[in-house]
Amino acid sequence: MYQTSLKQTFELKRVIVTFVLVYLGLLLPFMAAIQYEEHLERARYHERLQSEYATTLEVFSTKLERRFLNMSTTALLLADSRLLFEYIRQPDESLAILIDTWKRLMDGHGEIRQLRFIDPEGYEQVRVEYTPESGAYAVSDLQYKGIAITSSMLRV
Repeated sequence: MYQTSLKQTFELKRVIVTFVLVYLGLLLPFMAAIQYEEHLERARYHERLQSEYATTLEVFSTKLERRFLNMSTTALLLADSRLLFEYIRQPDESLAILIDTWKRLMDGHGEIRQLRFIDPEGYEQVRVEYTPESGAYAVSDLQYKGIAITSSMLRV
């Protein structure tokens, strides 16, 4: 009886070992496949993230470029405006119109934070500021902003 049970024990151990080997033989490739799939998924996610980042950056760059172009065009138009030339010729009569026009422009534009006219001696003559909270307003505390402009500094 001892021998049969020893024989059965060996047989049972052999079945268990075979089962474990078969199980591991099937499990290990399956686990490797899962890990490989996770690696591919991470790579696809990283690639997708880079693509989205590049697209977002391109869109933002285009918008920013348009905003700067808009701002520079606005600045050139303001510098060459009839109202500014009228103010230079007759400051007392046209100051209120210039300030009112600048305030309306700034309130409508929303991105221009400050407009000012500085005379050739370097003193501010008109300054209008804008904040989103309070809108556009004329500033009465005008300042000296730099050296006087001489005729040799002007471009012809």
